[in-house]
Amino acid sequence: VSTKNLYVMVAGTDYANATLQTVNGEEPKQEEPEVTEKVVYLEPNSNWTQSNARFAAYFWNDGGNVWVSMTAVEEGIYEAHLPEGYDYGCNVIFCRMNPSTTANNWNNKWNQTADLKTPTDGKNLYTVKAGTWDKGGGTWSVK
Repeated sequence: VSTKNLYVMVAGTDYANATLQTVNGEEPKQEEPEVTEKVVYLEPNSNWTQSNARFAAYFWNDGGNVWVSMTAVEEGIYEAHLPEGYDYGCNVIFCRMNPSTTANNWNNKWNQTADLKTPTDGKNLYTVKAGTWDKGGGTWSVK
């Protein structure tokens, strides 16, 4: 008897985003990437905070893409450190995630911002516009 890993892929996605399925059907615990001291913050609106949602940031640049879990730093504000190899000016999408899993992937995303660029002018807090769900807008400011 030999043990084999089974990966599930979604059509049109990169093979690196395949999800490993275990015997009991649960995804394995996802390791967080190495991060820098550079930080961006998210202030979700009241829609996004419903249902015990958690938050993650999806970063991408010419070198690839990576998910980073966000952590509460004060009431209503969450932070994500930019991953190694990423700098201000990189692309980011903030996502409202399903709280019943710790895996950060598009299958566990409930809502998302539009494709954004992290500012290079010192602004580091993205506030999701009130009353919106997906790609509804928001503003960058300084935290």
